[in-house]
Amino acid sequence: MAAEANSRISPAKLALAVRRLRAERENLDLIASDPIAIIGMACRFPGGADSPEEFWTALAEGRDCVGEIPAGRWKDASTLPVRLRQGAYLAEIDGFDAAYFGISPREAQHIDPQQRLLLEVTWEALWDAGLDPGARRATWDLIAQVRNSGVTVVLVSHFMDEVEELCDRVAILERGRIAALDTPAGLVDSAGGEYRMRFRPTAPLDEQSLAIVPGVTGVERHGAHVAVTGTRDFASAVTTELARRQVVVADLRIEGRSLDSAYVALTGRTMDT
Repeated sequence: MAAEANSRISPAKLALAVRRLRAERENLDLIASDPIAIIGMACRFPGGADSPEEFWTALAEGRDCVGEIPAGRWKDASTLPVRLRQGAYLAEIDGFDAAYFGISPREAQHIDPQQRLLLEVTWEALWDAGLDPGARRATWDLIAQVRNSGVTVVLVSHFMDEVEELCDRVAILERGRIAALDTPAGLVDSAGGEYRMRFRPTAPLDEQSLAIVPGVTGVERHGAHVAVTGTRDFASAVTTELARRQVVVADLRIEGRSLDSAYVALTGRTMDT
């Protein structure tokens, strides 16, 4: 009898549990009834399935996508274990068209192949949706041509990447007044903060030799990587010093404040407020 009494649930707790179950059921019904529209798709799968149509065909045919390692994937594939000499590999991952995306060949070599694939697939998904991802770039080129011909262009934009690309001088408006007026780089500098340059030297390097480079405020070693902080123009000075010492770097990344963060710092508001 004592065990039976302890197992009973009070009416109040039972009512609360019922209300929770009903709320969860309503949420599930709402999710199930919420319409989802897929307007564009793109993919990369082994076996040459480089589009949703080709992927469906491969599934319908029951195609075996396991094969030999693509030529040129490794310098000497014969040295790999036998179990690794076959697999479901993507083809032509080195066929990235860097120029089409406005990326230099040197920069493209240091981009993770997965990021290059994501960029290509995203572009194709937009195109499949009927959106022209190149239209914005074409508009930018047209505005730049007009500006370079000597015509003054007044551009109103909420997209900071567009402002950085096209504007020589920028006025940040806040509540009907000019909160700041300068070049894009000047606005970023006025907002404060340092830039950070991170790289992996491929030759022995005394990182303290970079500490005396003009504009450098700090140098740190993180395993195989070196992180250098400094003001806006320090990167070119560091690059010059590395070249003078005949040190080639890999995995180069430069991080710092953007015009977006400068806007927040100067106005105290985010772009969507």
